[in-house]
Amino acid sequence: MIVHNMEQGTPEWHEIRLGKPTGSCASKLVSPTGKLSTSMKPYAEKLAAELFLGEELDSWDGNKYTEYGHENEPLARNWHSFKSGIDVLEVGFCTDDLMQYGASPDGLIGPKDAWNGGSEYKCLPVEHLPALMHYKKHGTAPDKYISQTQFELFVCELEWIDLVHYHPRLPSFIVRQGRNDAFIAKLESQLKLCLEYRDEVLYTIEQTQ
Repeated sequence: MIVHNMEQGTPEWHEIRLGKPTGSCASKLVSPTGKLSTSMKPYAEKLAAELFLGEELDSWDGNKYTEYGHENEPLARNWHSFKSGIDVLEVGFCTDDLMQYGASPDGLIGPKDAWNGGSEYKCLPVEHLPALMHYKKHGTAPDKYISQTQFELFVCELEWIDLVHYHPRLPSFIVRQGRNDAFIAKLESQLKLCLEYRDEVLYTIEQTQ
């Protein structure tokens, strides 16, 4: 794993992600239920177009909820660190050694250069109480986060990720996500196919000019 230190959301962060499969779109490879996603080929085509154009096709500046999340993420990190008695290193983007794909965990945890844990902060006011009720009933985080966290565990070579649901005025909670080797094996397989098809599409674009 290579850790790239830059602030998430900056031009440098967008540039290094360009054309690469990332954790935020992991469900386009393998769905949270563990099924191979039918969105893999359209996703690969989009990545190929981004590489050809040198820019993102669907850049999104966010809305009031993403702004709320960005504003509260430092508070969530501090709460998580205090609650768990751990130090959390903020990072920008992590890639595999060949820089073919990557993920942006909100933190790495453990000895420097030998991290075994990570963190992902969800500061979403509309989703906070439904997530809390799901956790109290099932003891797990909502399934929608499975693909992203398993992708981060794979890319960053971690043993676990703390999925932290934080709200400054409501009860916050932590759900530790461990590695699911069967799920990760599917991600690896889909990643290979995605990269192969992306390169095939890119070649076709370049030859059809």
